[in-house]
Amino acid sequence: MYTVIGSDGQVYGPVDVDTIKKWIADGRVIAATNLVDAFAGRTLRASDVPELVGMFNTAPPLANQAPPRAIDVPGASVFSGPEGRAAIQVNNIIQGPSAMVGGTSSRTRVAYILLGFFLGALGIHNFYAGYTGRGAAQLLITLLTGWLILPILFVCLWVIIEIITVTTDADGRRLT
Repeated sequence: MYTVIGSDGQVYGPVDVDTIKKWIADGRVIAATNLVDAFAGRTLRASDVPELVGMFNTAPPLANQAPPRAIDVPGASVFSGPEGRAAIQVNNIIQGPSAMVGGTSSRTRVAYILLGFFLGALGIHNFYAGYTGRGAAQLLITLLTGWLILPILFVCLWVIIEIITVTTDADGRRLT
């Protein structure tokens, strides 16, 4: 029995050697994958495990080769996302570096701009886009300075710059 340490740092198993052989055939485990012997507690590379010697293809992978399929772990699957980074899917929600980049937000840019224009000094547009830290800072500056001219001008300039430059929400998804 071995525990598999995935390229994403997650631990899978313990699993038996036959399961690891299937994962090798599917491309889920490679020669450099770390395995922890469940009984001895020592860490080995998959290519150093006696039962797995000779199972690894030494030819380099093809450029157009399909990414490895998901690992069968109850409640979760791990797969290679864009740019070869690992992503984890749990209950049909993709989590990981590749999930945080790209896509479109349910929030709209028009609403962001209008909220910034009319309620920008209170930071409402940033709360809308998920930037709670910025929104709280703008709200506190406005409320704690008692609407003094200089701080309000600073916040208004800050809001104008945000209205022009911000195109994504706090999760990195493009505002539609």
